[in-house]
Amino acid sequence: MALQLEPGAWDLSNCVLTGCTISCDLAHELDVRGSDLTGAKIGRGTTIAALRVSKDSVLTNTRFEEVTLRHADFTPVALQGTSFFHSTLQWVRFGAQLSDVRFGRASLSSVDLRDSQLLGCSLASIRATDCDFDNAKLHAIVGGAGTTLESAALRRCSCVDTDFAGCSLKNAVFQDTDLRRAANLTLDETVLLGSPMSAGAKDDWSTLRRSYTGANMVFNVIAMIIFFTPFIFQALYWSGFNQVQLGLLRGLTLAESELSKIPVDEVQRKAITVLKNSIDPQFERCLQPTNRSRNVDHPWCRPVWQILIGMHEGTFSVALSLVLIVYNIARLTLTWFVAPLRDEEVRTWHAPRHSAYAWMIPLHMVVKTLVWVAIAAAFVHLGPRLFSPVWLPGMSSMT
Repeated sequence: MALQLEPGAWDLSNCVLTGCTISCDLAHELDVRGSDLTGAKIGRGTTIAALRVSKDSVLTNTRFEEVTLRHADFTPVALQGTSFFHSTLQWVRFGAQLSDVRFGRASLSSVDLRDSQLLGCSLASIRATDCDFDNAKLHAIVGGAGTTLESAALRRCSCVDTDFAGCSLKNAVFQDTDLRRAANLTLDETVLLGSPMSAGAKDDWSTLRRSYTGANMVFNVIAMIIFFTPFIFQALYWSGFNQVQLGLLRGLTLAESELSKIPVDEVQRKAITVLKNSIDPQFERCLQPTNRSRNVDHPWCRPVWQILIGMHEGTFSVALSLVLIVYNIARLTLTWFVAPLRDEEVRTWHAPRHSAYAWMIPLHMVVKTLVWVAIAAAFVHLGPRLFSPVWLPGMSSMT
């Protein structure tokens, strides 16, 4: 059934208009309080200057597509499957729950969505100006699709305590919109123009950006230098000590060889005996290049890398060293990859793709956990040294 309405105020309250098409060329007022518009369609190009509904109105799967709708209050009605595709909405107030409502490519001006719960709604490519999303919840339908704001443009909108959990913001543009009290944002090539976020925002990208760029990046670099520098110097020290040991072994071997050429007497015999006794057979076999691989398992014969991670000190030292190495490598990796993404964001005003930083979140959680191990290890290692007594000779003469 199709209804072609003349301009004016029409009272269609308490009517059954299921599957009906309602059209009007000029602006008119429409009263559908208590009416059933399930599956009904408002004709393209229709302008509704005022729409009145009540809690008894049924607008399930009603299509307001490519229409102009002003001064409507949907507060008493639970909308499900309703479509406002490519429509213009001005001074419209929505109710507590909207489920699978489609606003795709619609133009929203001064639309009130305060305290609304949008479940699986599509707001893709909308143009919203001066709209109110305060305390709204843009969530996914349980077991179904999520609400989407993909490619949407929100200008001068209010988002106080808005919950974006499960809402896609891919390529969305926020202009002059305060997001400091918005929650659960998932930035995905999202553009923020004059739209501040809280300094302590807890979304994934803000957490990474705050933890691994700016002053924290400098701190991370300094901390990693402090951590890895002792390893480098210890490696140089033990490598040099190895060369000293080899030189000592060659010197003792040469001395024994030269002494054996001198005619034997009691003094020489005793000297050779002392030299032979001073060279531990295990020491000689450990340092011989051809025998290193066969004797590396001897407790006194260790490669330099094993000494660096503390294998000679026991299992606990090895485990702690490996944990600290993993922690610092993870932190270095995050700093290395977050910094260029942040630089690109500053230059283009676009947040990075979600896929570009999503893999970093588990790694960040590892770093966030192991930082306490690193702090505890620092106290364990520095504590005894800080409280070790030192004798100051110069000070004794002053007492």
